[in-house]
Amino acid sequence: MLNQMNYNNQGNPMLNQMGNYNQNNQMFNIMNQMMAQMMMIQNMNLMNEINQEKRFKEIIQNLYNFNINQMELIDSIIQFYKENGNDYMDFDYPNQIKNIIGLLSLNSNKLDKSNNIEDPLNYIKEQKKIIRFINLFYKEYKVKIPLSITKYDLYSIAQNYKCCKNNNSHLFGNHSNILLIHNNIILNRDETSIECINNNDIIIIIEPRNFPDDSYYKSLQKRTGEKRYINFQFSSGRQINRVFPNDIKIYEIYKSINLEFGLDINTYRFLFNGRKLEINDQRDGSSIFDKAIIILENDPFYYNRLGKTVLVTIKINKQFESSIKIGILNSVKNLIIEAQNNINPRKLKKLKIGNRIIEKDDTMSLFSLGIKNDFTCFAEYDD
Repeated sequence: MLNQMNYNNQGNPMLNQMGNYNQNNQMFNIMNQMMAQMMMIQNMNLMNEINQEKRFKEIIQNLYNFNINQMELIDSIIQFYKENGNDYMDFDYPNQIKNIIGLLSLNSNKLDKSNNIEDPLNYIKEQKKIIRFINLFYKEYKVKIPLSITKYDLYSIAQNYKCCKNNNSHLFGNHSNILLIHNNIILNRDETSIECINNNDIIIIIEPRNFPDDSYYKSLQKRTGEKRYINFQFSSGRQINRVFPNDIKIYEIYKSINLEFGLDINTYRFLFNGRKLEINDQRDGSSIFDKAIIILENDPFYYNRLGKTVLVTIKINKQFESSIKIGILNSVKNLIIEAQNNINPRKLKKLKIGNRIIEKDDTMSLFSLGIKNDFTCFAEYDD
């Protein structure tokens, strides 16, 4: 009977087709069930992450008595870090969040107050107000700011009061981006007035730099197995040794040093054997054991561009021309230095903007001369 059934099945294409259909349908159902289970597991993991983050936020909100606007501010700061290539400011790194909260709360125990008042635009002779800048290192700077400047100008001035000043743009591209926080509100980087800021108000400077935290490095030490050291040589001359487990990845080394020393991802580079190591490098890091990684930091440059950046075309003896970029709040002295030292090695005789001849001892700003956009000036040099 069994042989007859097999024979009949083989001789009946319809029965064969139905059998194949049933078999395929059964496999299809099994695959659907497996996919559904996998999606359920993924959704459960996602929900666990969401619930964990939600619980963490609730704890923060209750512990610090934060309102919804303050919690939204923290979320905006986290997003700012991510947009600037730094994923370590996140609820997965509680110490980083706690430090941001401490900064926003202006923890007086950490605040390094200043009695000095700086006037970086002393050549602008107009009414000014004092603004207290506070950076991520809890360092306070009291700075005189002209009333006529815009929020865009304010951002350019605040660059001078970050944790590490004077970052070299020609080595690493543009300055590391910053956020300015005033009364728990992010100031827009636009050309609107600063009249909303009162005399002696506090502005917190947020930059995509981590707060020093060695907890991740300590977690790596808990791994079992052999451990060996790597030497880190900062371009400033500082050297340190750190021990890592055999199964370490390069991205874990990167993360460990970044978090321990509170570095700005945009202002330093790791070099090994003359080549740059990437922050997300998944390669085995044990090849670097007993060797050195160079940490290339920014060098200082001549001056920071203050205010809106404009392009200056410098015509030389009416025959040749060159161009530079400068801020409209910079002193004309910076323009003279550029024209003298970086444009032409010969002695500068005269620099002329419009009908005005600029003297070597002039210190007014370009903005004071009515300059708001790209412009041309004329330079004459000794033959």
